[in-house]
Amino acid sequence: MAKQKIKATKLTVGLPFNLGSLETESTSDSERVAWELYVELITRLPLKEIDTPSSDDLSFLFDIINVTRQILRQAGPSISRWPNPLGRMVIDIINKGIRPFLAKWYPLLNVANREKTKENNAKGQQDKTLFEFKRNFADLHGELIIYSEALAKLAGVE
Repeated sequence: MAKQKIKATKLTVGLPFNLGSLETESTSDSERVAWELYVELITRLPLKEIDTPSSDDLSFLFDIINVTRQILRQAGPSISRWPNPLGRMVIDIINKGIRPFLAKWYPLLNVANREKTKENNAKGQQDKTLFEFKRNFADLHGELIIYSEALAKLAGVE
């Protein structure tokens, strides 16, 4: 007798950026959207630490935001209504996790501002800023890994 594969319809996933967890019911729409978001995130996420950061190193985050908007627009509003609050979760991750990081670091790493900073700051301040960026980026990277794991689970590809 062949075993039947049982598919979970109710899922709970942990969320990054201290957003708690999401309880949702799996549907073909939510699986498709989660898969698209997962592929975009996991194929853009840097695999290693950034040694000497510049604003270009953060361009993948802008790409993630832009492609997320596109995917959510194509999915339509149903992806944000119960039992599929996936859309709201993704918007929270962008607005409460990725955007604050970009708002802080992108201007500081902008090449023109960086040159002015080099001229105006002592070497110790530059080292401190670089250390803080690396620590913040490592934290963000870890949160994006949690996000990718949640998307994988929602897409059914753990």
